[in-house]
Amino acid sequence: MGAALGAAGNLGIKDDFRQRVQDLVQPGTSAILVIVRKVTADKVLEALRPSGGTVLQTSLPHDAEQQLMRALHGDDPAAPTWEQPASTGATT
Repeated sequence: MGAALGAAGNLGIKDDFRQRVQDLVQPGTSAILVIVRKVTADKVLEALRPSGGTVLQTSLPHDAEQQLMRALHGDDPAAPTWEQPASTGATT
């Protein structure tokens, strides 16, 4: 969470959201950072429900998603990315 919160300051994540995360994640506790795209929030919440806990959610513009992925994974070409393959515009 430290890397994600550190990067968050440069990504446009609101200070109040960052503060809520910092307040909830205390020594001896844990957090899960879930980054999703093209899925409804309700489905993610339903899948997480059995684990209990508190869910905080926010959204990021595409360029901020890319910055976060680089902050978490560096320049590792095998790391997950949000980059989408270029569309050729051709249809079959």
